[in-house]
Amino acid sequence: MAPTSIDGNEITGATIDGQDVSEITVDGQTVFTAIPDSVVDNFEEADLSEYSNTGGFSVTSNTPVSDGVYSLKLINDGQANRMISTSGLANYPERGDTFRFNVQIIDDTALPQTMFGVQDANNFYQISIDDRSDPGEFAFVKTIGGSRTRITTDSVSFSTGIWYLVEVEWTDPTITATLYDDSETQVAELTADDTDFTSGGVGFRGGQFNDDQAWDNFLTT
Repeated sequence: MAPTSIDGNEITGATIDGQDVSEITVDGQTVFTAIPDSVVDNFEEADLSEYSNTGGFSVTSNTPVSDGVYSLKLINDGQANRMISTSGLANYPERGDTFRFNVQIIDDTALPQTMFGVQDANNFYQISIDDRSDPGEFAFVKTIGGSRTRITTDSVSFSTGIWYLVEVEWTDPTITATLYDDSETQVAELTADDTDFTSGGVGFRGGQFNDDQAWDNFLTT
């Protein structure tokens, strides 16, 4: 029989975004202890030690949270914040994978950017949601040697206060990013051929002087 407690602390089952995990309750607080292989980061460990340059970012249980207990937030502090992880997480997407994540524009003019295929701070892919104008822009961007190229874009009238889902199919040579709203309706799709990066780390960015944004449930599927 599986254990139901450790040192008097209760162990139960839980589901996050359709994934079964184990959890332990300590002094009335839920702490997740087993993360499924598909998770890149669901932030349920409430820890950013696998990332560098985490200034401005926080993992909290404050609203908004898409699923589970915690989500990642970047609150506008007048800086162009960027944090990346190339080691330490249990799972990183690579060519051949499909991955997805939730992102929310908390306030108007936010610019949440989600990085993948990260080689270092100057070489990576990213999916950008730019709400600085109406309509805004959903974009697939590549940075090489610190120089950014917008590979393909689509116009979107974004809403604040809802969780969007971005799903990325990273195949050879085609990369497809699809944006869904909170009713699971597709609102945009980007497709481009690019083979510069085949694997790498992940990261999150926000533009200088742009407003608050949040991420949750970064998973491979």
